[in-house]
Amino acid sequence: MTTFEEIIKRATALGIPIAKNEFRKTAKKPVPDPPYLIYLLNEEQRGDDKRNRIREINGSIELYTDRVPDETLEQQIENEVLFDIEFSKEQALISSENMIQTAYDFKTIQKGR
Repeated sequence: MTTFEEIIKRATALGIPIAKNEFRKTAKKPVPDPPYLIYLLNEEQRGDDKRNRIREINGSIELYTDRVPDETLEQQIENEVLFDIEFSKEQALISSENMIQTAYDFKTIQKGR
């Protein structure tokens, strides 16, 4: 089974800026121009001991692009990052930012750390 960490490693290999939760603007490091990726996760752990611990992770990778969807990047995400897991895809216009968000939601279940 593919782990959440493997999925993020694949997304990072695409070569576009990526951050967990958000990019934080600082004086030395501005928020990158689109396209860029943000990933999010919600994790539940269950099991009585370390041998039986299970991590269920609801994850999301969000692609942000200027004004119009980038079908080439979407295909890369679908074919190179999420190719071996089920996912749902949703697009939304963020009018205030003049951007398009394409969100990929997925779930992984893996052995706990």
